[in-house]
Amino acid sequence: MALDDRLWAMFLIPIQRIFKSREFVLASLVSRDLRMRKSSEEIDLMRRAGQIADHALESILDEVKAGATEGALAAMLEYQMRSKGVEKPSFESIVASGPNSSMPHKRASDKRLKKGENVVFDFGCVYKGYCSDTTRTIFVGKPTDEMKKIYNIVLEAHELAFRAVKPGAKAKDVDLAAREYITSQGYGPHFTHRTGHGIGLDVHEEPYITRENDQQLEEGMTFSVEPGIYLPGKFGVRIEDIVAVTSSGATRLNKFTKEIVVV
Repeated sequence: MALDDRLWAMFLIPIQRIFKSREFVLASLVSRDLRMRKSSEEIDLMRRAGQIADHALESILDEVKAGATEGALAAMLEYQMRSKGVEKPSFESIVASGPNSSMPHKRASDKRLKKGENVVFDFGCVYKGYCSDTTRTIFVGKPTDEMKKIYNIVLEAHELAFRAVKPGAKAKDVDLAAREYITSQGYGPHFTHRTGHGIGLDVHEEPYITRENDQQLEEGMTFSVEPGIYLPGKFGVRIEDIVAVTSSGATRLNKFTKEIVVV
């Protein structure tokens, strides 16, 4: 008997009592391969979710300025996405500025943006059941030479990882394409998370894009490509797109510019 992986104990225990002779397994053992390979219709829904997120960030750029709070910007993002008919955000939006951006999963706070800081926006929405997930790093005023250097390293790592995506490649090939480049530039210890995660009905699902994962990529798989560099107490940079594996390579499902944006 296959049961949902997240079934509450209050339901599971009575079922086990009634069906004492049955063997219970996780439903994911049955569904995981089906979930990893999306149909063209599913990918179209994810592309629309990505377009809505792109539009939301574009819509609030005029509000990204010194004095604005991270929390207020997160609320604006959510409003813009909900105004387009989405069900909900994919997850609690990350808006992290200055030193906060050096923490990859820092949630939006009451911190006010300052001139000369960068801001990491990591957010997404659920459209007709399917998730988007986007990260962009934006600069409030002219970035320093160090900021531009780090940004360009992350951008190149992102592009190398994207070009590694194709049917037959392994998940770890994509991770290592980004990780080895960042390491070659002297920032290996500052890339502190995996390069990506699968996405679809859940914002985090298989395949996971890690250096240990030998999972072979197949057409229809969808996942994030999101390398980053984080300098503790100073700043961090992350760039993320969702990609879908095609018959010959990959396509991006979100399109917001990856050029340096200064507001």
